[in-house]
Amino acid sequence: MIYRGQYELADKEKVRLEESQRQRRYERQDAGHEWKPLWFTKAVDEHTGEEFFKYKGGYWESREKGFQGLNIINIFEEEKSGETSPVKSTSSLNNN
Repeated sequence: MIYRGQYELADKEKVRLEESQRQRRYERQDAGHEWKPLWFTKAVDEHTGEEFFKYKGGYWESREKGFQGLNIINIFEEEKSGETSPVKSTSSLNNN
């Protein structure tokens, strides 16, 4: 959207995605579920001692298989609130 000069639409979509992400985080917290990244793990930089997320692999293999068997939320589909993203899929971003 930004590449097409649709700044207001891009900003609106960013806000929608962030609000949806916050809502899911609150729901997980209320249910007592801990969020764990699928393809990253916490690590400590040996030189600085800082924590960071290190890629542990598996994303591209999962993507090739259509993320089958994984509980992945399609952030571009209609949410519970009834709001629908103006973006149909990540692949459509490159085609228009």
